[in-house]
Amino acid sequence: MTRRMAAAQRVVEAGAALEPVAERAVVEAIAAWDSAAASGHLVGVTRAVGTVPVTGVQASAWITRLSDRTYWVVGEASTAHKPMLYRRLGALVLVTDGLPQLVRQRAWAELP
Repeated sequence: MTRRMAAAQRVVEAGAALEPVAERAVVEAIAAWDSAAASGHLVGVTRAVGTVPVTGVQASAWITRLSDRTYWVVGEASTAHKPMLYRRLGALVLVTDGLPQLVRQRAWAELP
């Protein structure tokens, strides 16, 4: 029973370590925003924007254009070993005068 509890604790700790990496992927995607490239994408198009290098974790981000000024930025982090754990976060971004800003009313969301 003690081994199971220790294994469960390791899984919980590994899962908790993924959230800041997924959040970092979203933040870096917004910080590196390229308004010219973003405005050139059609509504509904999703594009990958890069990866975040972290030892033992795979992280990536992508942006989906929802309307003329609204974008959905998603960051995902996953373990590189078994058990495979994932953490995905999204943020709504409104672009005004070429500058991305988080939507004021609950911009962040945890995703399945």
